[in-house]
Amino acid sequence: MFRYINGNIVNEKGKVLDVHSGLDVQGRQIIMWKKHNGLNQQFDIMYVDEQKPPPKKGDMSNYWGFIIERPFYIISELPKHRHLTVIPSMRHAVIKTPNGNRTQKFYFDWATRSIKRVQDTRYSLMARKNNEVGYGSIHEKQKIVFRYEKGYLINPATNKVMDVSGGKDAETQKVIMWNKHNGANQRWRIVYVDQFKEQNKGLIEEFGLFANRPFYI
Repeated sequence: MFRYINGNIVNEKGKVLDVHSGLDVQGRQIIMWKKHNGLNQQFDIMYVDEQKPPPKKGDMSNYWGFIIERPFYIISELPKHRHLTVIPSMRHAVIKTPNGNRTQKFYFDWATRSIKRVQDTRYSLMARKNNEVGYGSIHEKQKIVFRYEKGYLINPATNKVMDVSGGKDAETQKVIMWNKHNGANQRWRIVYVDQFKEQNKGLIEEFGLFANRPFYI
């Protein structure tokens, strides 16, 4: 006897259906295993008469929280609103002052359920074993899968969220994965590039000011 509970198919002994070793390959064996919240234990139930075609570019995925293949910035909710940035020479993600270049631009790839880099589309953001946020290839499977929900970027395999290390709102501060604790350093805004340009129309980035717009100092 099986029950369907929160994405898991559970038997009377509390074990769940599991794609063996988390390998996403054709014909992979399905086994029963202890629940560990891995993506390989998550299943959707789709009734035949409700089946819809897969989403396409420009569609919103409500479950994953992104518009598919629409470039965006990931902006920290810490006071200075720095952008998540991947610097190739560093191999890990940091926060930096917005500069508009491709190191700060990402998009959601439906096929891999990952956040890909505009700068190099072979790679996606990745939750590493040492809790760093870096980037890796699609072969990393569960490590590159992220959902955006209520301001949090969540890796479903671990339930950890992206976190500005130590809560320090500083230039090039490292971004890590951490247990959710509701701090501002764990909350992010997804702002699509075309929206960001409109919101910041007239901004002269070199000087950090809006042209012809009165302000107080």
